[in-house]
Amino acid sequence: MVRAAKALELLVRSLLIGAALIYGPGSAVAQTQQDPPPNVGGAPTQDQEATAKAQTSDVTPTPPVLPKDNSEGKQPKRILWIIPNYRSVSANTQLPPLALREKFWLATQDSFDYSSFIVAGMLAGTGQAKNSTPQFGQGAAGFGRYYWHSFTDQAVGNYFT
Repeated sequence: MVRAAKALELLVRSLLIGAALIYGPGSAVAQTQQDPPPNVGGAPTQDQEATAKAQTSDVTPTPPVLPKDNSEGKQPKRILWIIPNYRSVSANTQLPPLALREKFWLATQDSFDYSSFIVAGMLAGTGQAKNSTPQFGQGAAGFGRYYWHSFTDQAVGNYFT
């Protein structure tokens, strides 16, 4: 039993490390690139030559029209494309108070989203690997008890906050 718990803990750690490696480089890609340093004392660069040619020609080129990106400053609906992010709003946004029915619908969306089942499974696996509640036991029946408790804990937390 101890050997199986250690194997499960190793599996969970491996999955977390793999997820960090997969999603880690995405944040580096999202960073903005800085302009190159100016050319201090040499020949003009290609960009400077192209700008000079464009300024001296008789026909003025029109800049390309780019569509506006409306996502700047707005909160995404999911964190890492998995965890729901329904309760957050963008900065300086004034929202009207929610009606009781809307509050329950928001809690239901958070509680029964597909990611809630995944997170509950991960928490249940971690709890079983650490044997945090020995009364639940091991094996499939024990995992079911851990899963049920972690899922219910998340759902109750969503409804009471």
